[in-house]
Parts: sequence; structure tokens; C-alpha cells
Amino acid sequence: VGPVIGGLITTYLSWRWIFFLNIPFGVAGVLLALRYVKNFETPTPPRFDFKGFVIVGAGLALLELAIEFLGHRMGGTATVVAMFAAAAMLLAIYTWYALSRENPVLDLNLFRLRTFRASTVSGGMCRMTIGAVPFLLPLMLQVGFGLTALGSGLITFVMNIGAIGIKSFASPIARRFGFRNLVLYNASLLGFMAMGIALFTPETPHWVMIVYLLAYGVVRSIQFTNVNALGF
Repeated sequence: VGPVIGGLITTYLSWRWIFFLNIPFGVAGVLLALRYVKNFETPTPPRFDFKGFVIVGAGLALLELAIEFLGHRMGGTATVVAMFAAAAMLLAIYTWYALSRENPVLDLNLFRLRTFRASTVSGGMCRMTIGAVPFLLPLMLQVGFGLTALGSGLITFVMNIGAIGIKSFASPIARRFGFRNLVLYNASLLGFMAMGIALFTPETPHWVMIVYLLAYGVVRSIQFTNVNALGF
């Protein structure tokens, strides 16, 4: 219901209220966690790797900043290149640091596991497409097609309906086709369906968009579920 509620707020109130709306949900989440989630503790927890946290955190933050500067054409070429270089240096330092430490904050040895490596690297590439659609699609519907935020939300929210509806069948589907076949062919289908969204025009009937996005939500959810399961 997020796209619908967000559309209502943006259309009839102000988009800023979307952020205030998170406060009661956040408070409720904290109270429910304190009440129902067990406080699991290891007998001898390792000491927090603060040094590694600072190095990798700074490297990732710089990388993110460099991408933002590049995307918004800010700061000039020299600045952006320097930021990318500094980020690469920090991440290289962390790689050397983490591989020589027993309990690093981000354990790179996990990438030696083939299933984890496949689900993280290949799955990460797939997520770039999957994660972009919920941001770009409302922009296309509102800026490109002239719909209101509410009208956009009433179309895009069906992706979530498809995602939720298929969850109960995710395990039987995986057992029937196997991780390898399912992730490979479903990723291909997901890519073609993401490209298909670019064929929408202002004249495309809304019911066609809704049916298509419902199916896209199903395929998207299958990919998320199986890549995550493979990683675990």
C-alpha cells in the first residue's frame, strides 16, 4: 500500500509528510521488537572491528558520493576522478586489512563460497535493474505521462501484490526447477520484462500496465527470494 498512500499524501498534502509518517511506524517497530524478538547473544562475542568499520565505511561513502557527483555533474572532472581514486584506495586497503584479520567487520572470505559469490555478485547486478524500476517507473508515469502521484501509485502498487502473492509458492517452484535453472531463466525473463516497461506510452491503457506490472512483480519476487536463499 506504500505507493497508494504515498500518492495520496503527495497529491493532497505534501511529500514531506511521507517522512513524518515513518515516525509512528518506527516507534511501533521498536516496541514490537522489544516485546517479541529474543535477545540472542553469543557466549564470547568478538570485539567490534571499529578500525575496519571506519576504513570500509569511508571507502563506500566516498564511492557513493563520487557516483552522485558524476550523476549530477557536480564538482568538475578532477574532483570526481579524485573521489573515485580515493574510494578505490580505501577499499583496497580494507581488502588487505580484512584478509589478515580474524574477525573483520565485513568478512571478505565469504566470497570464497561459490554460492555466496554467485548470489552476491550476479545477484547484485540483477538488483541494479530490479531496484531501479520502482524509482524510474513513477517518474515516467508522472513526469512523462502527466499522471498524478496518486494515479501513478494506483498503477505501480500491483507489483507488490504480485510479489506477495507468489511468496507462498516460492519453495515449491524452487524444488521443482532447481536453483540453477530457476535463477538463470527467471533472471533472463526479468531482464526482458524490465525492458518491456520502456514500451509503455501515454496512450497505453492503464489496465494493460496493471496486468503487465502484476506479472513483473511475480517474476521480480521469485528472483529476490531465490537469490537471497542461495546466499544464505
